[in-house]
Amino acid sequence: MTIEGSFTISSSADFTFQFAINIIIKNNGIFQDLTTNHRLFFFAGSLCTFYPQAAFVGSGTVIYQFTALPANANLGASFTLGDSFTGGYTFGILLSGEIQHFNSIAFIARISGSFTDDATWLGGLAPTVDFCNSVGGCGLYIPSGCSLLTASLNGQLNINFAWITIASGGIFSLGALDWTGGFRFMFGFIFNIYGTLSFLPTSGGSIYLPFGCGFNFYAVASFLSSIGIDLKGFDASLGNVEGTFITSLSALFSAPYYVAVSTVGAIEISANRMYFI
Repeated sequence: MTIEGSFTISSSADFTFQFAINIIIKNNGIFQDLTTNHRLFFFAGSLCTFYPQAAFVGSGTVIYQFTALPANANLGASFTLGDSFTGGYTFGILLSGEIQHFNSIAFIARISGSFTDDATWLGGLAPTVDFCNSVGGCGLYIPSGCSLLTASLNGQLNINFAWITIASGGIFSLGALDWTGGFRFMFGFIFNIYGTLSFLPTSGGSIYLPFGCGFNFYAVASFLSSIGIDLKGFDASLGNVEGTFITSLSALFSAPYYVAVSTVGAIEISANRMYFI
């Protein structure tokens, strides 16, 4: 469902979306909850995305996940969407029943699969360069049980992500076995790693972070690679330059490790500080 005008839910009780649904509220669109109980029920696999100038109108509205019909007798996780607001916002009901919500436009992996395959993503749409540029940057969330593969990106992520989070139990696999050039992120972002960061190439290379990045490798995180590699900072405006050495990553790399690469390339490393957007 795409909302460019106004979509109003009016009910004397609760309201149930009986099937998994992808709701997109575009700029100047309005999603309004006028139900009596202000409880909206969503099935697993659903996604709701508010563009930067989209609006929600409600009153203490609560979002529930349900497992079977009737929904109100089979409720699972919930969170309070709250009152009226305007601005970028995303909530998704994972296949596990977990609910994730973010104060920005975010893409959430649905199942393990290729980065460029629509079926990999909650809502059935893969992130693109044009879309994330048009909204000033997106977020990326990889939940537990999902492995996101980047072989189809040819060693470079040129989509404007403001933040990328790998949840505990999630895997972000960079590159491919036969790729020799390492892996480059082309936009400054905050990297929050609670799960596994995997580097697939077996013939060497580095992971390149552009100026303006924060790299948070938390105590529960792990790095998986068959070879030792380097983490480097670089100026993306100069193209594929070799960059500045930050640290070496090996199969035995241990957490916690926090590093910030400023917009002018200055590197700050800390064992106890975490860098946020």
